[in-house]
Amino acid sequence: MIMSKEEQLLNCKWENKIACKKCGGKCCQRTACEASPYDFDCDRTKMVAALATGNYSIDLIPDKGRRVFKTLGSMWTLDVDFLMHSHETTFFMRPRNQGQLIVDIIHIGNELSPCVFWSRANGCRLPYEERPKYGRGIIPVAPGICENVFDTHTMLLSEWHPYKEFMYQMLKKYFDQDWYRPLGFTIR
Repeated sequence: MIMSKEEQLLNCKWENKIACKKCGGKCCQRTACEASPYDFDCDRTKMVAALATGNYSIDLIPDKGRRVFKTLGSMWTLDVDFLMHSHETTFFMRPRNQGQLIVDIIHIGNELSPCVFWSRANGCRLPYEERPKYGRGIIPVAPGICENVFDTHTMLLSEWHPYKEFMYQMLKKYFDQDWYRPLGFTIR
């Protein structure tokens, strides 16, 4: 079987602890990296278990026109019909950001909410092979300078699209109305 360029690069270990330590892990300080369904063996049961640990969250890739949101009186909500039929937007999983909710589709304060697996003193506590696919695809070249193996946006849309309905059901399960309501947001 012929491997893609991305798969070949992922088979290499692109860890540069010296560069990351000097940089201070700025990417991990802002937000956790994106996971792939393949990180869970494309198994919905493993995805459910990961969310249940509280270490993973559900995020949203909005379409470029932000049509995924619509107003409902004075509130705004997801346009579920658009979301379920669009190839321009999808839900996906990532490690949870510290201090954030499991449903983390509106990013407020992420620059102060690093990945739950990351600390300033020790960096990422996950062994390299257990890190999410899109974290392993970041190649630290020098302190503060990284290259990305993937076209992350396009690949997330492609990989997570078949799980859209499942992820929406998980979103409804973990949605915290009490936190989102003051922001003027709800799920219907």
